[in-house]
Amino acid sequence: ELLATASGRFVRIGENEYLGLSQDLHRRLEAIRAVQDRGRVHPLAVGLLDEALDGLQVKTDPVWKAQKQRIAEAGDLTPELPSTLCAELRDYQLDGFRWLARLSHWGAGACLADDMGLGKTVQALALLLARAAGGPALVLAPTSVCANWIDEAARFAPTLNARTFGSGDRTAQLAALGPFDLLVCSYGLLQSESEALAKVAWHTLLADEAQAFKNSQTKRSKAIMGLQGAFRMITTGTPIENHLGELWNLFRFINPGLLGSLEHFNNRFASPIEQRQDKDARHQLKRLIRPFILRRLKSDVLTELPERTEITIHVELSNEERVFYEALRLTALERIANAGGQGSGDPRFQILAAICSKIRAGET
Repeated sequence: ELLATASGRFVRIGENEYLGLSQDLHRRLEAIRAVQDRGRVHPLAVGLLDEALDGLQVKTDPVWKAQKQRIAEAGDLTPELPSTLCAELRDYQLDGFRWLARLSHWGAGACLADDMGLGKTVQALALLLARAAGGPALVLAPTSVCANWIDEAARFAPTLNARTFGSGDRTAQLAALGPFDLLVCSYGLLQSESEALAKVAWHTLLADEAQAFKNSQTKRSKAIMGLQGAFRMITTGTPIENHLGELWNLFRFINPGLLGSLEHFNNRFASPIEQRQDKDARHQLKRLIRPFILRRLKSDVLTELPERTEITIHVELSNEERVFYEALRLTALERIANAGGQGSGDPRFQILAAICSKIRAGET
């Protein structure tokens, strides 16, 4: 607590009394302060806290030791792809699946933030397949991509019972869910059916295009925070679009409490980074979220991407299509002639207008 108000490594402990910290101890205490909120440390921050305490004599309890053991087990895990996955993953996609599987084994949420076009969906489907036997899964997505999730699931993970939420008896649909069931729901429907969806103990929760609930004050955000999920993950190519508060809200979904309260997050990270460009605060935040966010750009995996294929297809217009196209083209030309000819005196626009008139009259 005193360190928060100290100037440098000298901490005031009384009237005209100061404690001079060594550079090493000051660094360690700052690392501890970064991961605690009101004296409490989130279980998922145990790894960072353990680094800060390395070499010091500390007393720990069974819960601490059990969490360290879980982290060690997850790190040693080499997950195998589900045998029913109908896809050949590239190396970086296989790494992404294994990363997701390790976090799910650990009990931590994940943010898969690969660049657009690198196959976030197939990596997520591989993870959904690996966890399918444990219980039902829910995929939340914008309405525009819900159908794509159903198609991709049928193509890459046919053993999943993928269906769209919304048609028929919704109450009965939720009551009948079990292992290998995958329900795809739009964000819009989530808001109206939030109470019913919140009653289901989802084995896996996946929010696609997660920037859709980046604002913590929206009804959509409040609805998604009320869902139960043994493992939570999000996919997004833009985890931060405007400010760090969006990152805080996304992590509030996948790993509630890891970044502390919004007040703590703003005081410790957002304000120093955004207002003062504080490099130490930026470094501490990166270290805190690094285990739970995976982002690869296309430039990072160029050697694994296929060569670009260009196919030129010539399409013949039907008579109706040709007439419609010509009418649009003629209208555009007339607008250009009229707009350009007004007051300009340019003969080219007059010629264009005359040609359009002849075409209208049926002359070639």
